[in-house]
Amino acid sequence: MSTNNQTNRYALILIAFLGLLFVETLLFENASIVIVLAGIALLYFGMRRNNRILFWIGLILLFISVFSMLTIRLLLFGIVLYIVYKLWKQEPLPTWDRIQFPESSNGSRIIQQRMFSSQSTPTEPYAWQDVHVHSIFGEYGLDLTNTILPKGTSFISIRKVLGKTVILVPYGVNVRIHYSTFVGEACFFDAPPVRLWNQTYQLADQPGTDQDTPELIISLSSWIGDVEVLRK
Repeated sequence: MSTNNQTNRYALILIAFLGLLFVETLLFENASIVIVLAGIALLYFGMRRNNRILFWIGLILLFISVFSMLTIRLLLFGIVLYIVYKLWKQEPLPTWDRIQFPESSNGSRIIQQRMFSSQSTPTEPYAWQDVHVHSIFGEYGLDLTNTILPKGTSFISIRKVLGKTVILVPYGVNVRIHYSTFVGEACFFDAPPVRLWNQTYQLADQPGTDQDTPELIISLSSWIGDVEVLRK
């Protein structure tokens, strides 16, 4: 099946699911949708006002209300039926390793595009390549002391929903960091860890003034995830 057909099928499934959710709310007068809206509101104000109590109450309300809805239970039942059907037909179940973003046309990358993964750079010396990845869950460990950054500017861009990122940077490299998250902790160089709630954190550490000094720009974004950028 082509990629476009798969995308259209997934979009149709999503639209059908949202339609069922709307029908359940409209016809059965399910009060869960009110609790969902209240949970979303508490999450929003909890992050805006840096109030952890409101945040966790909203998260708990969302969890309870969503899984009490008939549509969610039908969805879970459909997933179970799908797995049973695959096992009965003796067909292999899809694994997360097969669900990947399209690979770059530039060949093998030091960090691959995968929806769910835990990756790190090689332990032996390797040629540097800029990192641009998007994922749902990703635990990334990048050790830049095993490579040589070129003159000029290098980039690390990571966008994900959940997961921790650790980046080790060699001394003598100018670094600029831009990190945004809903819930996370930032630990950059010698600065004390900072807990962030729906905030953006920026930092520049530029020990070199020579024009030939390599510069590294790190752009990180996550919903929930901690970040460490350290010198090594």
